[in-house]
Amino acid sequence: PRIHLRGSALFLVDAVTRYLAANPEAHCVVVGAGPSEAALEEGFASRGMGARLHRTGTLTGSELVDAYHAMDAFAFASTSETQGMVLAEAAAAGVPLVALEAPGVSDVVRDRRNGRLLAQPDPEAFARAIEWVAARPVGLRPVLAGALRATAREFSLERTAQSLLALYARARAEGPAGQTNAFSIGGLFRRVGEDIKIMANVVDALLAATMPGEET
Repeated sequence: PRIHLRGSALFLVDAVTRYLAANPEAHCVVVGAGPSEAALEEGFASRGMGARLHRTGTLTGSELVDAYHAMDAFAFASTSETQGMVLAEAAAAGVPLVALEAPGVSDVVRDRRNGRLLAQPDPEAFARAIEWVAARPVGLRPVLAGALRATAREFSLERTAQSLLALYARARAEGPAGQTNAFSIGGLFRRVGEDIKIMANVVDALLAATMPGEET
């Protein structure tokens, strides 16, 4: 199995290396770049698993899609970076999710339906959650993949746009009489909408790459 990880470096090193120690054929792939790279390398090396950590650097376009498709599990341990964008991307690519419960994360990860969602940052429990995902029998994998695609569709461009418009209308309708500043609310939602559109476009692209010709 190949695991992609994202989140607190020390926690993920502890959790993922526990899983790797019990599964000699497994490897961990890190996509992207950032300040935690040295900590990841040192952590894996100190546990004798440096050769099983693979870093690709930043990927975009078809290379990013290929990286998602190569994964057997997507590990996400951040409780502060909770927009859910990478989780929605992974779901669109059909990669089961393993994450810590946090605002935003819980909107994407449904425990034992499209992956595992853990309430506490326990490295041993996280390692067992990765094992749960990786050990799914072949006959149950289509069920998991179907749940992941259904999750990803919730973040498609059309549906996110509809949700944003509904939220905008509700915010205007519920504002205190005479105090609603339509201009400021509109500006806020335009900025939020731009972020959502970026995420939704990536999700749409991944869904299209995973299921050519299927409506999202």
